[in-house]
Amino acid sequence: MKRLFVFEGPDGVGKSSIARGLHECLLNRGLKSCLLSFPGREPGTLGALVYQIHHSSDSVGVLKIDPFALQMLHVAAHIDSIKQTIEPVLSSNVIVILDRFWWSTIAYGVADGLNRTQLDYLVGIEKFVWTLSPTALFVVKCEKPFRNELSLEQWEKLTSQYHILIEQEAPKYPVFLLENTASLAHTVQETLDHSLRFIDDKASPAGESNY
Repeated sequence: MKRLFVFEGPDGVGKSSIARGLHECLLNRGLKSCLLSFPGREPGTLGALVYQIHHSSDSVGVLKIDPFALQMLHVAAHIDSIKQTIEPVLSSNVIVILDRFWWSTIAYGVADGLNRTQLDYLVGIEKFVWTLSPTALFVVKCEKPFRNELSLEQWEKLTSQYHILIEQEAPKYPVFLLENTASLAHTVQETLDHSLRFIDDKASPAGESNY
């Protein structure tokens, strides 16, 4: 059975650390697991190029890029990763832990002032490529970011968009809200407990949530 565990949330909430912790816990249990991220940073990939354009566009000779065009590049990188990496790994019976999903395209796009309807059309292309829904999606939340990468206004906009996405997507597949306010070990254990229910073939009905 293909199993895809996705982590979402604003920058600085500890999402990547929790995903890494879950990956290590599964490996320690003798389970085959692969930790991947969107758009990806693996050398020689489209994802790595898009990541570079997003964070340092001048380093590749791009002095300015339209926000919507940037999100289009992210979707292209996502699709490339899905086809070249994620689907083959899932087909080999390896659990995939994915850091970010198409949710980020919507949340960050709207927070940057883009039109939600246009973003939905853009993300629709990526959704068409996916052959399965997440086994479970974890939205990481905390009172304030651990890193000061976002302004308070950006933080509030992103938090609001993620709550909207939870409401929209929770009826379709299991969505869990992780309050990352305790120790990292505690939050990783909570995530592991949720994940093992699906790995042990005792999956709860689609649409379960704990928010």
